[in-house]
Amino acid sequence: MKKNVLITGTSTGVGLETALLFAQNGYKVFATMRNLKKASALKKSRRRSKTRHRTL
Repeated sequence: MKKNVLITGTSTGVGLETALLFAQNGYKVFATMRNLKKASALKKSRRRSKTRHRTL
């Protein structure tokens, strides 16, 4: 069974690192943030690591 996780505050800092860690460990990550302009760090990491996560 695939595990899902919702993480808030993923544009920088602990939230971003947590989202990446869960994604690298096979979780389906739903990432939220207030400023979507800062989503580029999460999107770049997704391409680099080939993990799956969605930015909400």
